[in-house]
Amino acid sequence: MNKITFLLLSCSLFSVQAQNWWEQGLVAHYAFDSLSVIDSSASQAHLTGSPQIQATTNRRNQPEKAIDMPDATDFVMGSSAHLPTGIASRSFSVWIYVNQLPGPNLPFAFPFFYGARQENQGQGLGISDIGRLSYAGYKSTTNSTADLESIATIGENQWVHVGMSFDGDTAKLYINGQLDNSSIELWNTTANQSLHFGRMGATPGNMQTGASIILPYNGALDDFRAYDRELSPLEMEKLANDDFSSLSSIGLVETRRFAKPHLYPNPATSLLYVESTIPPAKVDIYTLSGQLVSTFDGEEPLDVAALPEGVYLVAMLVNQQLYHQRLVKH
Repeated sequence: MNKITFLLLSCSLFSVQAQNWWEQGLVAHYAFDSLSVIDSSASQAHLTGSPQIQATTNRRNQPEKAIDMPDATDFVMGSSAHLPTGIASRSFSVWIYVNQLPGPNLPFAFPFFYGARQENQGQGLGISDIGRLSYAGYKSTTNSTADLESIATIGENQWVHVGMSFDGDTAKLYINGQLDNSSIELWNTTANQSLHFGRMGATPGNMQTGASIILPYNGALDDFRAYDRELSPLEMEKLANDDFSSLSSIGLVETRRFAKPHLYPNPATSLLYVESTIPPAKVDIYTLSGQLVSTFDGEEPLDVAALPEGVYLVAMLVNQQLYHQRLVKH
């Protein structure tokens, strides 16, 4: 990276921090106050609610400040055009209150979902019959690895904050502000599909068995937020604690450090660069099956012209920490 690129990146990080951290990259915000389905973010992507949804007490014990969907016919929906798709970075924050866990005949209930109901092309939050959470990329009956499942379980009749993030390669699932689980995921979310709250979809589908995959959620929702960036662990913790104070100097340092190195251009044809505040010491390129195909000592540009077309996993050693990003080679 040349000095100009380094300076521009450093200045942009300080510029971002001059604004409220909880507003940076916010592409959807549904507070659900008094049955409101208004999007208060700049996207203004308002929803349409079914007549059966009810107002209920929220996680702060304030009446009529959350929505309740106790019946299978209850749902809220709208456009997902403003939400991240493809392999773009994203984060979600939502409060859930489960009235009743799904029965054993349903694989999951879905508080929210968007994208296509096809392998790795959807995105949402699922809850199993035993209270295990799932950051879902849509899992068919033939693939048990398309979802990131929580280690912990949750119960009924309690407010729980759920945070989810995806940086194009690694998915992370947070429960009440603490990281619960993470994994590498090959998600590629489809654009121009409806966003649903309270179920996976508005009409029955097929999960290769003919079973309905509406998968209704019996519970309440409060304060849903979607971002087009990956939130740091500190930001997730603050959202879970309803803490909208400014980040401390330590928090600012953590957030800047959390700005991960980024490959560009991606897809690439010949030359590849790493955008980072600290130059990488080493860059390794692997096939998705784990075979090492190229190694670079960090000097840029990286010449990938000889690589066959396909999808690769790039490991970047920056400041003694290893980062991963998917690379598409054309």
